[in-house]
Formats: sequence, C-alpha cells, structure tokens
Amino acid sequence: MKRILFCGLLLSASSAFGETTLTEPQQKAASVLKPMLAEQIPAEHIENVVNCMVTVGKRREVRRIGEMDPAAPDPKTVGVINDLIARPKVHQCLSEALKKS
Repeated sequence: MKRILFCGLLLSASSAFGETTLTEPQQKAASVLKPMLAEQIPAEHIENVVNCMVTVGKRREVRRIGEMDPAAPDPKTVGVINDLIARPKVHQCLSEALKKS
C-alpha cells in the first residue's frame, strides 16, 4: 500500500472540532482517510486532521477520495491526498482547531 505523506504536521490536541457537521461526500472521504492515516497519526488526532482535510478540500477531490477503496489506493488519489495534506489551508485549519481545544 502506498504511504501517505504526513508533511510534518505537529498536533497537540484532540477532537478540537467537536461537533463538525460533514456533508455525505465529506463523510465518505473521512471514512476512507481515517484507516489510511491511522498508520501515521496518533488516534487522538485523526478527527482533527481528517475534518480539516475534507472541509478544506475541493468537492471533486473529496468525491475522488470518498470513491477510493482504502484497501487498494490508486496512485492518482494518493497524490490528491498528499497535495491536500500539504496545503497551507489545512495547516491553518489545524492550527485554529487546536487553539479551540
């Protein structure tokens, strides 16, 4: 399985998002991302990272991720995930979420 780049995101809080309401495509993408990222991110930080990724991502990116089989990730979607996690807006989202905790 291809590894997802984590790009050195530093996390120091848990579930800072609280009750985030995700759309159906965002929920699907989150369900794909969580097991993939679980190999690289401590469990207490998964929600924050995934919520930031699916709320910052463009609709087409979120749909593409949600349609992927996490057991057989395709290289193009893995590239989308890597690009998304490296975006400054995702880092800003995490920073704001961590301030709330």
